Amino acid sequence: MNSDFYDHPALYDALLPVRAHLPYYAELARQASGDILELACGTGQLTVPLAGAGLRIAGLELSEPMLRTARERAAAAKVSVEFVPGDMRNFSMGREFALIFIARNSLLHLHSTEDILATLAMVRGHLAPGGSSRSTSSIRMFGCLRGLQASAFPFFKRKRKRSARFRSRKQPTMILPRR
Repeated sequence: MNSDFYDHPALYDALLPVRAHLPYYAELARQASGDILELACGTGQLTVPLAGAGLRIAGLELSEPMLRTARERAAAAKVSVEFVPGDMRNFSMGREFALIFIARNSLLHLHSTEDILATLAMVRGHLAPGGSSRSTSSIRMFGCLRGLQASAFPFFKRKRKRSARFRSRKQPTMILPRR
């Protein structure tokens, strides 16, 4: 997609609604025992409803128009969300999170192995002890990592057991090891 697409948040929301994804992320967030961070949070389509459910959540987003829309969405919903401008490859939130997630193929915005590994390092550095991370990205993303030794990067593993509620989702889950 052209980066200009992200200058039009209303079009983005119309073309990429989150209705089908919200229950999955709501369940993950409810299981977290602490603050939550969504990387590449876009217009807050997931972040704001999770905050509305009483969860403590922050969102990081590179696009200023998307962040502006996310802030407007949070204000309209009368919820408090810390929206931070930033790049998921290099950021500092100054605290740790019980759950960090990158939703809906947003990890695919990274086009090199170095960018993906930099993002994973940022995620790992911001995870609270016992925290977890999730990315629901298409298996196509893993093609850029094909040349790496799997044993050197143990944070990729396929989740074997799924509840019946999520069984139809065939997306791989990335799990970072606990620190």
